Amino acid sequence: MEFGVYTDGFDVTFDEDELPDSDDEQDQKTQQEVASNTANNLIQKQRQDIYEDLLRHSSNGKLKRSNTTLIATKYGVHVRTVQRVWQRAKKCKAQGIPIDV
Repeated sequence: MEFGVYTDGFDVTFDEDELPDSDDEQDQKTQQEVASNTANNLIQKQRQDIYEDLLRHSSNGKLKRSNTTLIATKYGVHVRTVQRVWQRAKKCKAQGIPIDV
């Protein structure tokens, strides 16, 4: 099926088969977003390992800023991820419940 566009001095014809299918592009974006989110989610073992490293580097429950950077680099995650693991552990400890990072 052909569609035509007519303007002053131009006659452009589009073949419907050549037009990109936006549904396929949307499906592709969704799959990429899911893969990206999956890659960013740590498994329990990784969070536990990060927490244990944080404990080893802590002094009286305090961390130096460089420690979170070093651990983030070691595990290939963002510094903020390491900070969230530490915050979760501190929150559990403050509430008197077993630490679950």
